[in-house]
Amino acid sequence: SMLGGIMILYDIIAIPIQIAWNISQPSAPLWIEALYWSLDIFVELNTAMISSSGHVIRCRRRVTRRYLTTRFPIDLVLVLLDYSALLSINEITSMSWYRLARSLRALRILRAFKLGKVQETLEELMFNMGVDRLILFFAVGQTCLSIFLLAHVLSCGWYLLGRVELESENASWLEKLGEMGIWESYMHSIYWTLGHIMGGAVNPRVTPTSLNEYLFSVAMLASSLLVVGACISKMTNAIADMQRVHLEAKDTKRKLGQVLRASGADADLSSRI
Repeated sequence: SMLGGIMILYDIIAIPIQIAWNISQPSAPLWIEALYWSLDIFVELNTAMISSSGHVIRCRRRVTRRYLTTRFPIDLVLVLLDYSALLSINEITSMSWYRLARSLRALRILRAFKLGKVQETLEELMFNMGVDRLILFFAVGQTCLSIFLLAHVLSCGWYLLGRVELESENASWLEKLGEMGIWESYMHSIYWTLGHIMGGAVNPRVTPTSLNEYLFSVAMLASSLLVVGACISKMTNAIADMQRVHLEAKDTKRKLGQVLRASGADADLSSRI
C-alpha cells in the first residue's frame, strides 16, 4: 500500500506538469507503474475481506465476486490506460492522436481515489501499534497535503489554459509575463492558485484576460470557499480529537492515583507507575 501510495502521488504531481508544459514522459516509470498495478489486481483477488458483521472472509469465490463487482472495473481501466500511454510514446503520428493520448494520460489521475485505501491501511497500522495520537497528526498532515495537491493540479490547469489561449492567438495572462522557464512559470501559477484558494495576495500581473480564463477564475473563487471550509473543519476536528485524547489520558492517570492511594500503595511505587 505504501508503494502504491507513492506511485499515486507521483502521478498526481508529474502528470499535470507533463500535460501543461508539454513534457514527454519517460518510459521507465510507466513500465514500473503498469507492472505494479497489474500485479495489484492479482493481489486483490487473493486478499481476504471483512464482512459487514466483522468476520474475516477467506472464501476465494466470495472475495473474487466482491472485487469483480466493486473496484475491478476501475482498476482494469486504469491499467489499460497505463499500457496505452506506453504504446503511445513513440506511435503518435498526428496532432489528433497526440491530443487523445494526452487526454488518456490525464485520466490516470483518477487513481488518486485509491489513496483512501492507503490512508485506511496506515491508520489501522498505527492503531495496532498503539500510537493513536499519530493518527491525529496524520490527519493534519493529510489536510495540508490535500491543499497542496489541489493547488498543484489547478495551477497546472491555469498555465495550460493560458498556453492554449496563446497558441490559439487569443488574449492570455502569459502575454504579460513574457518568456519564462518551466519552474518560473510554475511558481507564478501556483502562487496565483494558492492566493485564490486561501484568500491571500496574488501577483497583479497574473490576471485573466480571455473569457475562458475569467470562467476559470470564477470557478476557482467559488470552489475556494468549499475547500478552505472543509480543510478548516477537518483541522478543527483533528485538534479537538487530540485534546480529547490528552484529557482522557490525564483522567485515567488521576483515577489510577486515587486507586493507589486508597489501597495504601507506597508513594515511590505510585510515582513510578
